[in-house]
Amino acid sequence: MPILRGFLRIETSLPPCYPGEVEWVEPEAELTDDVSPVLPYLNAVMKGTIYDPENQVLNFKWGAGA
Repeated sequence: MPILRGFLRIETSLPPCYPGEVEWVEPEAELTDDVSPVLPYLNAVMKGTIYDPENQVLNFKWGAGA
């Protein structure tokens, strides 16, 4: 059985850009399944992650400079 069957919603936003700042995109996804049990494991093996167990959120950088 897969951990994740799909997405209910995916949104991206572009915060205001200021000269000299690094550009970034802020994605947010609502999943069909509860994947919170695997978040601590992803946090342990992925570089540059910040896991918030209280809110069950995993923040990370992906791509250049990550």
